Amino acid sequence: MRRFTEEASAQKHPQDRVLGVRERLLAAAFVLFYKHGIKSVGIDRIIAEAGAAKASFYHHFRSKDELIVAYVELRYRALMAVFTHEITSRASDPHERLLVAFDVLGDFFADPEFSGCPVNNAVAEVGRGSPEVRDAACRFKADVAASVAETARDAGVVRVDELVGAWILLIDGAFVGAQRGDEDAAASAKATARVLLEGLLPST
Repeated sequence: MRRFTEEASAQKHPQDRVLGVRERLLAAAFVLFYKHGIKSVGIDRIIAEAGAAKASFYHHFRSKDELIVAYVELRYRALMAVFTHEITSRASDPHERLLVAFDVLGDFFADPEFSGCPVNNAVAEVGRGSPEVRDAACRFKADVAASVAETARDAGVVRVDELVGAWILLIDGAFVGAQRGDEDAAASAKATARVLLEGLLPST
């Protein structure tokens, strides 16, 4: 599936409008930070890729740290939008939506440009010294948790908080496994999720 990386291309090469300087800088960061790592990519490279001037960069971002926070927020919004679209287009039943999420993860992991969860990667690289990045990551996790909780309630799960906690751990674990090269990470997570889900549904 190319939808996940096409999001970056759409940011960088839109078909219907010209990007402003701030958008071009973010589009460059969207691709370069994820592909090469935040610490490995300097401001000068972002500026060159965006075709901007250094003064323009500092007009929109006071520092690289501010750009990193904007990058993390853009990445998590893009992930949420794409995953939500994929899940809802593949399954209408909330029970199946909870499980099909891991199929979507599997497609993401199979993308040749996959390099782990961009939000988790950012926290691992710079989170220790950047509370703003950690806060952005927490907002992302909260959005994921809220989405899972809503679907779980629709599915009739009896202990929603328990399921949400398990789903977050399974998703994070699948990301780590896939980044480590485990081709079955998403499928294994789905198998575990299925067992957990059955145990959290009301008995008939």
